[in-house]
Parts: sequence; C-alpha cells; structure tokens
Amino acid sequence: MVKIYATEHGVVLEFWANIDLSAYPKVELIIRKPSGETIKVPMYISERSDYVAMRLIQPGELDEKGVYKFQLVAEDDTGTILYYSRIVTVYVEQPIPVGVMLDGQS
Repeated sequence: MVKIYATEHGVVLEFWANIDLSAYPKVELIIRKPSGETIKVPMYISERSDYVAMRLIQPGELDEKGVYKFQLVAEDDTGTILYYSRIVTVYVEQPIPVGVMLDGQS
C-alpha cells in the first residue's frame, strides 16, 4: 500500500471513469477532509486515455491526518453535474518528524 502523509504534495492521483472525460468542459475532484471540510479542485485528462483524470496534489490539500474521501465529477457548461465516480477513501498518516530514526537509520 502506498503511504501518503499529511502536508505532502506532488503526489499524482489518477481516477478511471467509465465515460470519455474529454467530452466535458469541467472535470473536478471533490476532496472531503477528515474534519468534514470539502474542497473542489480541477483535474486534467491524461494524455494516455480520455477515460483517466489526474490531479497533482498541491500544498494544503492533504493538510490533516485521517480518512479522506475523493470523488471525480464532470460538469457541462451550465454547471450541471453529469457524472459522478465512486467515492475513493484514502488514509493520510501523520508526517514523520525530521530527525526520527526508522529501522536503525538516521
């Protein structure tokens, strides 16, 4: 299992859809944080498949330890949501403080 740590950024998340996402002008990711705060962030369509949306996690998006829920949405020009993906649950761990030794390494 891949571990993601709170405050980490630069991680790429991929979401596969059962529709051609390139047909939708707005593809976003809904992120529900452990505190209940919900944010909506833009995604981009993968170059390798129009059925894959990707998000490069930015600073502040994974800023809490705990269970996150992610859901991909696609909207038309009027803001009507035309597609919802299944909800994906990810556990984000507390970051390891600098200087802590792991497995006898420093």
